[in-house]
Amino acid sequence: MAHKALRAITRKEQGSANFEIKIAWITAHLGAEGNELVDKAAKEVVERMSDSFDLLPLYLAKCRSSLPARLSALKQVHNTKLRWMWRKKWKASPRYVQYAKTFKDSCFHKESRGVTRGVIRNQLSLLIQLHTGHAPLNRHLHHIGKFKTEICNSCKDRIKSMEHYLLECRAYKDDRHKMVSGLEGDDKACMRTLFSKHNGIKALLQCVEDTKRLQKTFSDVSPHNLIKMDDELENAGTGKCDYNWPQDGNEEQVG
Repeated sequence: MAHKALRAITRKEQGSANFEIKIAWITAHLGAEGNELVDKAAKEVVERMSDSFDLLPLYLAKCRSSLPARLSALKQVHNTKLRWMWRKKWKASPRYVQYAKTFKDSCFHKESRGVTRGVIRNQLSLLIQLHTGHAPLNRHLHHIGKFKTEICNSCKDRIKSMEHYLLECRAYKDDRHKMVSGLEGDDKACMRTLFSKHNGIKALLQCVEDTKRLQKTFSDVSPHNLIKMDDELENAGTGKCDYNWPQDGNEEQVG
């Protein structure tokens, strides 16, 4: 097929000055300059960003309106347009404002995802549900009609929200003290650290594990895997353990 095309082009260009054509097999996507230039030009034509049809041979320029386009290039243009339209509609949505407010300065923001390195599935699910207010605590359970009241069973006068569970509830006073002992700042600063710093995430996971409050839903969420990973990085000299977590697993836990 290549030789047939070569003969046809040669016949068309026989009268051209300094005409020379050479066909050779090359490996795609390995930085061959000529191949990259051709690929770029093809994409520009498909996207209708180039009007340089005058550079085409005469017999191709005459039928430029019927020139076939590469299917992969058409798909790429279509997907790019879809992504642009989706971003535009998403940012115009009222939910986007709440989303941006909820996830700003948290480990779920695209610029801070590295702090969740080593976090496994059930731990990540717990972090997301706590941060978005969808954890199975009284407030959310009451909101979806699964519990008769949103009031904390222990405090009796406070709503059992995520903030109350982590920072206020009297039933988990000892576990909370252990969690915040390595953190700095007031309650608001501690809350940001719990969801935006690697050491904060470890402290949060250990606190939830110690309280046993969400064990039925998330099973074991203790950060032993994160501690082990930090120790390995520290020993290898490629990282630093940023939180000195107690290694004794026999401490008394508050139910």
